[in-house]
Amino acid sequence: MRRVLFAIALIGAGGAALAAPPSDVLRVCADPENPPFSASDGGPHGAWIEVAEVLGARLGMRVEYTWWLTMYGRRAVRNTLLAETCDAYVGLPMDRGFLGKQVALTRPYLRVGYALVTPKDRPARQLQDLRGRRIAIAYNTPPQQFLAGQDGYEAVTYKSNEEAIAGLHRHEADAAFVWGPIAGWMNRTKLADGYQVVPQAGEGMQFQVTIGVRPANDELRRKLDEAIGASGTQIEAVARKYGFPVDDPMALPKSEFGPGTTIAIRPLPWLLAQAQAPASDAAPAAGGAAMVPVIAMPANGYSGKPESIAEGKSLFNQHCSHCHAPNAQSPILPRDLRRLKMRYGDKMTPVAWATIRGGRSDKGMPAWGEVIDIDTTLKIISFLETVQRDP
Repeated sequence: MRRVLFAIALIGAGGAALAAPPSDVLRVCADPENPPFSASDGGPHGAWIEVAEVLGARLGMRVEYTWWLTMYGRRAVRNTLLAETCDAYVGLPMDRGFLGKQVALTRPYLRVGYALVTPKDRPARQLQDLRGRRIAIAYNTPPQQFLAGQDGYEAVTYKSNEEAIAGLHRHEADAAFVWGPIAGWMNRTKLADGYQVVPQAGEGMQFQVTIGVRPANDELRRKLDEAIGASGTQIEAVARKYGFPVDDPMALPKSEFGPGTTIAIRPLPWLLAQAQAPASDAAPAAGGAAMVPVIAMPANGYSGKPESIAEGKSLFNQHCSHCHAPNAQSPILPRDLRRLKMRYGDKMTPVAWATIRGGRSDKGMPAWGEVIDIDTTLKIISFLETVQRDP
């Protein structure tokens, strides 16, 4: 996932020891290309930049910025804050387990999380209001995991939060369940404020945001705590300026997963920015086929029918292209679904069915059986049958 949450400028470690900054300067690092959190074009701006300015003014300190692109989560903190190239890392999760004792955290200054987005002329404040309607979600996010355990909702999956919101705006869905700050910012800047953005409460849905400092700099942490406590109204005004949903979150319905089922809730978006290692492209070994779940496949009445194949192609691009590329033409061999026939021979179709419905946890493939219906799966398979390469 792109950098969607926390923006701090990061400078690489190394070289000679840096001189201590003047006592009236608060050194803040910020990403130059990560709106709505921070940006350098036209001067420092962004929600986290303005929060830093509010706190700096409260402390009587001049805020200075060093710009550096960020996307590496914990590694970014180690190479900047812990390397003493900046004094405060604005936008960390309020998680005492985050980097353990290496980083000291201030009190939280804001809550951010996932939100329900609906057109103002068709509003809905709670997920329960959307039963039977299409909901745009981003792949591998808590909303996707949550909806997989619910009946009565039609999930429309996109590659990113931004694309899910764009899909809603194109009327491909009736609502979107996405990352709130991005939704609010797009609503404010690109969508003429035509949407209602309501935060939703639940496991893995809302997070408190804080500022990290080096443990040895406890005096700065104490001062920032005091400044945050005295600046709540101003910080909320900053959040509202950028469209962040700051109202009390609405309770989600009780999960309808069966007893004993666990939900793999994805952590904060930025903490999983690193690409996952690709799965092997090798054909399964003799004992490896057991990794594909055994799920009986019904007869595919859509196979070979031009209209169904065309619909299957569209459905594939809607649900699957975020990982396997548009039209199944991924340049990454393990994700190139044109190679299914080469890998599995005559078992290609039942393997594709079982993999889509039940997932392949050993290969990083989630189960889609509770996300897309049987007919959709069969139409996608009918399309995949037409794009196979000859051995």
